[in-house]
Amino acid sequence: MTGKFSDELLQKVYAMVRSAVEREGVLNVPEIAMQVKARFPNEHISIGDIEAKVMSVGQGLNAAMLFQHASDETRPDAE
Repeated sequence: MTGKFSDELLQKVYAMVRSAVEREGVLNVPEIAMQVKARFPNEHISIGDIEAKVMSVGQGLNAAMLFQHASDETRPDAE
């Protein structure tokens, strides 16, 4: 990882991952990562690093994972 996660950002990642898994039954990694990035615009962490952390937390919860960006859902060829 290229950047250091703040304690607040880490806590939010853990909370958002748990909430998504409980609510949806599946973890949409890019969606959660984008939500985290939007809530912490001043953190100097790449979206890839956030996605890696989201996946790591999800793996710790044995969560099923989905890798679909929100914009993919609106594409005509998306199923």
